Amino acid sequence: MSTHKSYLPTAEEEFNEWQKNFSEELTPNIAKWDIPPEGADVLSKLKTPYDDAYALANKGNVTTRNSKQVKAKNVAAKNYIAGIRSFVNKYLTFNDLVTADDRVALRIPVRDGERSRSGAPATIPDLFCNPENGCRIKLTARQQPDNNGRSKRGKPADAGSFEIAIWIGDNAPSNGETCSDKRRFTRSPAVIDLDYDDAGKKITFYARWMGHLGQPGRWSTSALQVIPK
Repeated sequence: MSTHKSYLPTAEEEFNEWQKNFSEELTPNIAKWDIPPEGADVLSKLKTPYDDAYALANKGNVTTRNSKQVKAKNVAAKNYIAGIRSFVNKYLTFNDLVTADDRVALRIPVRDGERSRSGAPATIPDLFCNPENGCRIKLTARQQPDNNGRSKRGKPADAGSFEIAIWIGDNAPSNGETCSDKRRFTRSPAVIDLDYDDAGKKITFYARWMGHLGQPGRWSTSALQVIPK
């Protein structure tokens, strides 16, 4: 298994989403994977100050954050990232109790020669459209609600990206397969820039999750909009 740093996203928003998923997958499995409580506690003590600092000084708060808060966020992130790398190398990389599918769910590399049952993503995204000025449409792909009606933000664990299929005009197909305009994104929401000459025309979108090795999931139902001027 590769222990290089590339499995950790570099963009702060993507890392924040990654660490949330990592924590959600790790926490209920600590005992199952025979990880000592003190090891998990060290990571938790790095996560808490990171979460607090990120909430104050992330890029979404650019108009309210100050330089002191940004510095604190960067220091907390640096410490947390170092702690994650150490934790993964010490407790997960060579832990035979952690399966290939567990590693996919955690979004860490699968060990060389270890096969995962995970192929195409199992779920279908919910797709939401938001028209913007300048012939642009913002598309948000979300996980479908669970049994309690909660919908997680971000991609499911078995997806590395999502694909949008686009059809302009009438007589849209039943799914995105035959659409010639397909665009892939690693982060939601995504902004679609459209031709000004198409303003006022109908546009139909479909979405599907894509596996970490590019395996396509099933297409969503259509989302219909009118291209804004």
